[in-house]
Amino acid sequence: MVHIKVEKSRISQKHTDLLVIGVFEEEKQFAQLNELDTSTRSNIVEIINSNEFHGGFGTSTVLHTFDKGPMKKILLIGLGKREKFSDELARIIAGKVALKAKDLKVTEVSILPFSAIIKESLIEAISEGICLALYSFNKFKSNNSEAEGSRLNLVTILLDSDLAKMQSVIGRVELISEAVNFGRDISNLPPNECSPGKLGSLALSLSNEYPIKVRILERYEMESMGLCGIVAVGKGSNSPPKLIILEYEGSTAEQKPYMIIGKAVTFDTGGISLKPGDKMEEMKFDKCGGCDVFSIIKAIASLQLSVNVLA
Repeated sequence: MVHIKVEKSRISQKHTDLLVIGVFEEEKQFAQLNELDTSTRSNIVEIINSNEFHGGFGTSTVLHTFDKGPMKKILLIGLGKREKFSDELARIIAGKVALKAKDLKVTEVSILPFSAIIKESLIEAISEGICLALYSFNKFKSNNSEAEGSRLNLVTILLDSDLAKMQSVIGRVELISEAVNFGRDISNLPPNECSPGKLGSLALSLSNEYPIKVRILERYEMESMGLCGIVAVGKGSNSPPKLIILEYEGSTAEQKPYMIIGKAVTFDTGGISLKPGDKMEEMKFDKCGGCDVFSIIKAIASLQLSVNVLA
């Protein structure tokens, strides 16, 4: 997964493959222009004044500096109307930046925050947008186009202060994003690769990495407990059903636990005669409720939150 860090550096001195500057719609000037060399600054002003790039939300243009500065390329990304800009829009824009950098095949990017007011929530949103946008399910790709040499590995957010605090925020986002992508990987597994037994094995792998207790109930145990619904659904498959129980104790035993329940039908064959053929591959996503639980438990455990969870 991409690594994100904060750094105190002026753009006139920052050596980077791609410098990202956010521009609000219809605003002809922005503070960062003054830190660029005369030639690059003139090119940007000309582009903006010619309406070739007007800062509309999500629009972008790439400039080559031709060694006129420490950065190789500059990406101008449109932020839309200033008065409508929010952390959520910053998250979306950051995701677009990450995908654009991926298309440009750069391995390192430097970003100027999209607001003069730097808040934890803004840095959190930018980091989340980058981490989640770059997700790709590559398990079954024999010719992986995201080889190490062409993958975006590092994003630097250029700040003036609060570096330690903001790096802590980013660290939290990276752990949560890793947990989300763990759930995405499971969700994308086809049914021949992800039976109920496989889900049980994945649950046990979490217990090997984190202080999570795992109990897996077999069909005969569920029958004796009267859990007939799960047993009945499981009869439609050669793979016997499992009831997976995960427990995380991050607080005192007296604190009541949060309970999370997720359905994980590894392939939904119900109403198969009514479903169009071109949608059948999506039936593997009927296990996403269980995958969400795995993601939540992994995130909570990796963050070492002071809560008790029963899932």
